Amino acid sequence: MIEMKRESINFIVLLQTVVNIKDEITNGESLGFIQVHMLLLVKKYKNMTVTEIALKMYVKQPSVSALSDKLIKKGLIQRKYNQLDRRSVSISLSDNGMVKAEQLKRKTEDIMKRMEENISLEERIVFNQILSKIDV
Repeated sequence: MIEMKRESINFIVLLQTVVNIKDEITNGESLGFIQVHMLLLVKKYKNMTVTEIALKMYVKQPSVSALSDKLIKKGLIQRKYNQLDRRSVSISLSDNGMVKAEQLKRKTEDIMKRMEENISLEERIVFNQILSKIDV
């Protein structure tokens, strides 16, 4: 019973750590975490279709479209329509989006570097396995 409570507390601490990391990444930004995630994803893969983004982010296509609208208004991404099939839309970073995505990438890397200094490789592996299982 005590062991189960300890595991529950450890899990809550883990979730709080994830929330703190998300908060730190978005601190001082005019973007939410999901917007940051999309920018970094498009930076990594260059031109992506809405379907590809939805699959990588584990969300539905209409959510990506709504998210895209917000990022277009902020001047961070652009849409390109396929000339042969107007239903096929490609998303890429604008020049401003490239600058912002690079800043966010460095910020994320700095946070991860600090985290790596405080936990062992084995703990990082377990942490990543847990995150992948809960789709964070």
